[in-house]
Amino acid sequence: MGYILSVDGGGSKTSYCLYEIESSHKEYIKGESTNYKNIGIETVKKNLEENINKIMESRNITFQDIKYFVFGLSSCDTAEDYKLFKELLNSIGIKENLVIMNDAELAFRAICPFEDGGVIVSGTGSIGFAFDKDKVIRVGGWGKDLSDLGSGYWIGRKFLEKYILYLEDMEEKDDSFDRMEILGNDRKKQLEKIVEKYDTAEKIASIARFVIEEKDTSLCSKILDKAVEKLMMMIKEISKSIEKDSYILVLSGGVAISDAVTDKIQKKIVENALGNRIKLIPNRYEPVDGGINIGLNYLQKNK
Repeated sequence: MGYILSVDGGGSKTSYCLYEIESSHKEYIKGESTNYKNIGIETVKKNLEENINKIMESRNITFQDIKYFVFGLSSCDTAEDYKLFKELLNSIGIKENLVIMNDAELAFRAICPFEDGGVIVSGTGSIGFAFDKDKVIRVGGWGKDLSDLGSGYWIGRKFLEKYILYLEDMEEKDDSFDRMEILGNDRKKQLEKIVEKYDTAEKIASIARFVIEEKDTSLCSKILDKAVEKLMMMIKEISKSIEKDSYILVLSGGVAISDAVTDKIQKKIVENALGNRIKLIPNRYEPVDGGINIGLNYLQKNK
């Protein structure tokens, strides 16, 4: 009997899946963010260690029982990031049979275990990848300040910028503003409370859900259209990098798989004459399952 442990570390939360190879039984738990660029490496180590121990204790197993470890981590962007995570995992006892990658590849492999294609992730942040033969081409995902176009953070920030201007009498009212949570008894107090409440990337990104719900209002519709334009730029770049005549493009992340955004992306694909090349599939499964597929593939290759 043996196991595969897959970890999908996003900007807001982290999913863990322990897979028993013999029975195909899966055990899932959720934990806090493991994006060290948002919360710091020591907090990431604490979160990973606590939850890995928790899921192993649920089956009464040790590291020796796990045949492969697969980590998809949203802040694993460069060779230096990879080295940092490898050292962190080594320090908590995970030293062998280990693969570390960006979380976008996990999302892709949940749908396409062994195929080439592309993936666009738009959740808290955003990133795209093309997988073509032995090549991996990345687009975007360089952090909220300089990149992450069309992401939950990008959408949330665009909305809050307009809302704050409205509270200061420098922007016209949008219908969506009436449905914002009331935190203060006048505009000045509301402004202060909004700035106080939305003080992290994750909290700002959480506003994207509200924007999607208010998609029929003028402001929210414009923000979502602009977000899809940004994501479409990434999709076109991915298409240039894939030689196949047609390929699967996986959408993942809370923003990208929402019906409103998926529909807008599909329309843009057709408008850009890519409808015959791209088969769009929103990943409504657990992206962490992609890590199990990767682990099984590695074990098969190493037989």
